[in-house]
Amino acid sequence: MKFTKDPRWEPWGGTDDFESFNKNIVPEFYFKDEVPDDVKKSFKVVENLLIHSYYEYEFCDVAASKAWQIFEMALKIRYFELTEENWVKKTKKGEKRRNLKNLIDWFQDQNYFEVTNNEYLNHIRNFRNYQTHPNFHSTAGPFMLKWIEQPIDLINDLYENTSLREKRKNKLHWISDELNRIFKNGAVIEYMGKSYILYDCSVIFIDNKNTPDLYYVAFVPIFNFKNIYNKKYDPKRIDIIYLISNEIIFEKDRCKVKQINSNNIYSIKKISDSHELKDFNAWKNILKSDLNSFAHSSKLMSEIDQQFSVIRREFHKKD
Repeated sequence: MKFTKDPRWEPWGGTDDFESFNKNIVPEFYFKDEVPDDVKKSFKVVENLLIHSYYEYEFCDVAASKAWQIFEMALKIRYFELTEENWVKKTKKGEKRRNLKNLIDWFQDQNYFEVTNNEYLNHIRNFRNYQTHPNFHSTAGPFMLKWIEQPIDLINDLYENTSLREKRKNKLHWISDELNRIFKNGAVIEYMGKSYILYDCSVIFIDNKNTPDLYYVAFVPIFNFKNIYNKKYDPKRIDIIYLISNEIIFEKDRCKVKQINSNNIYSIKKISDSHELKDFNAWKNILKSDLNSFAHSSKLMSEIDQQFSVIRREFHKKD
């Protein structure tokens, strides 16, 4: 039997031949040294399925289902490592059911996941359940790649220092409260010689393995509504400003972000100019009523989530 490229890959760039497909489509399968060999060996099957999806497009979906099965196995192995007790279905008197939901909750309660949104954990439970008990045949192909990277990220999370994670979460919560105070009615940043009105700012990640801490910050300027309807991208437009900082200072009506490896200090202050405040409020009203604009804003927030995933994966590789 001669194997040939599945024609459903034709619209995807970087899939001209088997070698380029593996280079451009198949993600890196990185696991920390502490992750058990049983988990790593099991993920070799997932990797091989993805590699051979070049010939059978639907292997992407099979690989994602397998990845989440291994994730559940990894949780049970890690639970035994930590408690010297098997996670079995038999329930002790007064104990919660020992199902996947409560196993995930146990690890989240113990700070074993780099996740601040519990809805994300509910989302992955629903996805895993659907993959295990589908209602009909469906194919997502390469859109399943993120569903393969996510269990890898969560498994690596299990072997990070939980004390450092708790400190990250507490500091992130405090910084978020301070930023919300400044951004309540919009803010302004001077960046590369130009002033931008901002509608959002977030610290994506705090690297507290580093000394001093490193802050990965994203500033989101208000965007021109006309631009999102244009087919041609405006090269002068800045959707998101990313900075890595080693110091964030909060004052009464502003915060100062010092950029790492430079003398640049960016000052973000509350909007005080009446014209800028009027423009900002008008922009917010349009955003609420225009579906295309809201979709564009959601896309930007999704990009920040993706950036978080990239930073987190690199963080896992640090000692």
